[in-house]
Amino acid sequence: MAAPISLDSLVARMLQSLASSEKWERHRDFCNALNGWDKLGPITRWRIEPSAKHYMQLAPDYRPSRLQMTRHHWPIVDWLPFPKIRDALVLNPERYDLNKVCSELNASFCLEMEFANAYPDAELGDSGMAQTRAPGTTRSVGPGGPTRSPPNNIFNDTHLRRKPRKDDVVYVLIQEYVDHRTGADSSTTTAGGQSQQHRHINENILTYLLLAIRQLENPFKLHSKFFDQFPGLPREYMVRGEEVSIFGDYRPTKV
Repeated sequence: MAAPISLDSLVARMLQSLASSEKWERHRDFCNALNGWDKLGPITRWRIEPSAKHYMQLAPDYRPSRLQMTRHHWPIVDWLPFPKIRDALVLNPERYDLNKVCSELNASFCLEMEFANAYPDAELGDSGMAQTRAPGTTRSVGPGGPTRSPPNNIFNDTHLRRKPRKDDVVYVLIQEYVDHRTGADSSTTTAGGQSQQHRHINENILTYLLLAIRQLENPFKLHSKFFDQFPGLPREYMVRGEEVSIFGDYRPTKV
């Protein structure tokens, strides 16, 4: 007679099976990059065997609300680290395509930080303006993460830009880090013809990001375009500040 499988082994097998499925390839890369399986394991364990012990092992932002514990819902909702968004999805399941919500949510993860933490060597200012001569880019966000396109004249444009202050808030798209780590950006080139995969990562931003990933509580917020697509979800998790890249030095936006 075979020995009974332990709960932890069962959870590990379930997550391994999910991670190996083709349908979850992008989610797998995201979880691998952000140590997400460490969060999803305890949630899955609690779903299989709900107990006070397993509940207390959950990270604070993943602990289910009373609504989650009393209303039937798809288990994937419990994997989202935004309590009020989970409750909205439980209350109004007919309004949302959960596959689309999860896909867009992953592409919208952002991390806020103070400007001084990201660019400690950059020239700071007050509310004044500075005329700078620098290449610019435009950015957009979608399920595949950020994309960049060059302006009409990247070498001759002189822009009026506000000098950043020490306590200004900037943010990065996590998908940019995931794509770099997995090599998904190896075929993407910058305006100067340089492969994204071989660009220099800002070590200050990378350190801040890696420390955030290890936090017990969820440090991430969501890009505004996520809430544009799902206007009924609570916007209190929307990121603030100016979007910057994990690569290179600061490139201020035009004023």
